[in-house]
Amino acid sequence: MITVSVLLILMGFYFWYSTSSKVKLTSSAFAENRLRKHKNLTKIVGFLLLFGGFLIQISAYGYASGILTALVVLMLAGSLCILLVPLKIFNTIFITIIMLTAFLIELFVL
Repeated sequence: MITVSVLLILMGFYFWYSTSSKVKLTSSAFAENRLRKHKNLTKIVGFLLLFGGFLIQISAYGYASGILTALVVLMLAGSLCILLVPLKIFNTIFITIIMLTAFLIELFVL
């Protein structure tokens, strides 16, 4: 459940990151081109993803600690996006491997 909220917050931040006019995105992937074309829709979907991630964190931890945890995850997602997108390390394969590993750890260990 926490892995899903982290994924939602990460995707929401990336959607907002991709609509910024200051960022020079060099990838020509189909999905990224669609995100850049439809900026208003991308911002709305990014907000809904962030809001959904925040709601999952709040329902899992309570109000105060859920908001604090969601803010920490948002800072983590922002740092990862800002550092790894220009290096072209941040792609769907990378996200899939990290999230699958985190989900399996959450499922079997916790």
